[in-house]
Amino acid sequence: MKICVIGTGTMAKGIVKAFAAKMPVVMKSRTQASLDKALASFAKGYGKLVEKGKMTQVLTPLWPTSPPPPTTPPSPMPTS
Repeated sequence: MKICVIGTGTMAKGIVKAFAAKMPVVMKSRTQASLDKALASFAKGYGKLVEKGKMTQVLTPLWPTSPPPPTTPPSPMPTS
């Protein structure tokens, strides 16, 4: 399952943080600038948790470092 959150406001960021601990989350916005601002907010917040010793590391990146692998449709079943 994948979650998609539309928006980058306070509520959207809270939803992303809540679901990201358990499953992949996609965050959509009208502008790249607002996405960048939201990602910077996540990095700052998680950085503070690491500094306080409440988190030792972030297990998955907040943003992709490379594009996802291409997906291919399943091959059809033989009809013979």
